[in-house]
Amino acid sequence: MSPYSTKKRTRAWFFIKVKSDADVNTVAKNIYDNYGGTKGVNQFVLVRADVVSGCKLGEIIASVDAIDDPQSSVKALKKAEKNIQSVTGVASTTKAVVSGHNPDPPHEAYGYVNEAEKNIGIKNKVKDVNIAGRQSPYSPGSNKWG
Repeated sequence: MSPYSTKKRTRAWFFIKVKSDADVNTVAKNIYDNYGGTKGVNQFVLVRADVVSGCKLGEIIASVDAIDDPQSSVKALKKAEKNIQSVTGVASTTKAVVSGHNPDPPHEAYGYVNEAEKNIGIKNKVKDVNIAGRQSPYSPGSNKWG
């Protein structure tokens, strides 16, 4: 375990099923546009909402980091789930709460930036997104793609 870990981070992954008459890409975009990044409340951050295939639990996977306090994190994750469920086209959600991080802390994880992302990063002067390939030993904090 890293000496920087607080062991207090609460992260959950939400597996989201989309209604049959809804466009999965539009639903994922609306989830992130409404609640992702710096939008929403201070109790949690919706990190990303990815469209996936081959997952029986849903067509979208969204990760959420919640406030550190154990009792507050339960409330924050419930609010995050309620917000996700309120988006038009969402049929249901399944929540998986992370009980251990590898690596710890999670921001020491590796990332990958492809050539097109590198070029966009350089053009827009995005910190940490100016080299293509494996990003190590960290996941770039400002990398919108990783």
